[in-house]
Amino acid sequence: VAPRALCGEPLLSSISAKAINTLADFEHQNLAMTAWAMATLSFHDQPLLAAIASSALKTSDLAPQHISIMAWSCAQLSSPNR
Repeated sequence: VAPRALCGEPLLSSISAKAINTLADFEHQNLAMTAWAMATLSFHDQPLLAAIASSALKTSDLAPQHISIMAWSCAQLSSPNR
């Protein structure tokens, strides 16, 4: 079963809304893993992506691993095959 089939649109939208409202409390790894999860599920939520990007830009000490996870996530979500 595809991962997206297990998580319907209402659940993903609810998770997204909650995440947007609590991003200020996220650690760097939480930002990266949220972006990764969205990309893995092919869940294109522009407001959440914009909020993650905004939060990531507010810090100067993102670990290389977190930067690469976010870059991979953006690449996956930008791919026309997804």
